[in-house]
Amino acid sequence: MEDFDKNVKLSQRTRGKPVTREEGEKIFRSAEAKLKKFKQRTLIRSQKATYILDEKIGSGSFGDVFKAYADEDYDNPVAIKRFMTKDMKYRKKKTIESEIAALLLVRHRNSNKCHPALVCMIDLVYTENYISIVMEYVPGKQIASLPVDLSIRIVRRLTEGIKSLHDIDLIHRDIKPANIMITPDNQVKIVDLGLACLTAEIPETKLIQKCISTAGSYLFMDPMIFTTPSNLTKKS
Repeated sequence: MEDFDKNVKLSQRTRGKPVTREEGEKIFRSAEAKLKKFKQRTLIRSQKATYILDEKIGSGSFGDVFKAYADEDYDNPVAIKRFMTKDMKYRKKKTIESEIAALLLVRHRNSNKCHPALVCMIDLVYTENYISIVMEYVPGKQIASLPVDLSIRIVRRLTEGIKSLHDIDLIHRDIKPANIMITPDNQVKIVDLGLACLTAEIPETKLIQKCISTAGSYLFMDPMIFTTPSNLTKKS
C-alpha cells in the first residue's frame, strides 16, 4: 500500500475531515475487502431479474437461505432458498418439487397474490447445479415471549394465514415457533411449505405430497398423526 501523509483527506469516506495514517489505512483495508467480496459475489439470473447473493440467514437439512438483492436494488432485499441438485436423492427431490408446487398453488389460487400472513414465492430459478426459490424477505424475528394483547393479535392473524391454506386444500403440517416470523411492525408471516400436503385431488398439479404419511416436528404434532396419518384433517 502506498505511503501517505499523516493527515490525508478522504472526502468520500470521511466527509472532508482530516484522518490519521492509521485511520486512512483502516478505511482502505475495508474498501479493499468490500471490493474483493463484490468481485466474488454469486449471481443468479432469471428472466425477471439478476439476483445478488449476500449473507446466509438460515440453513436446513435440504438447503440454505440467503439474503439477496434483485438488479442491485439494495433498498428492497429478497430471500433466496437454494438447493444443490447434484447427486440429489429421489426423496429430497420430490419434497422440493412438492414445496415449489405448493408455493405456486398459493399464488395461482389467489389471482397471483399472496395472503398477508404468508411468505410467498416471487421467482423460481433453475441453474446447472441449483434450484433457487426467491421469496419475500422478512426483516423480523421468530415468535417468542410476547405481551398478552400482542399475542392475541398475532394468533388471530396466524389463524387467518392457516385458513387461507386450508381454503385451497393445503395443510402446513409444520406450524411451530421457528416457522412463524414477526416483522418489526408486529405483522405475522408463516414460512416454509416444505411439508405442506393436500387433503384433496386438485387439477393444477400432482406434485404436492398427499396427507398420508407422518411428517412434522414431533413436539408440535397432533398425536393423531402418529397413529393414523392418513386421517389428517384441517382441524388437526
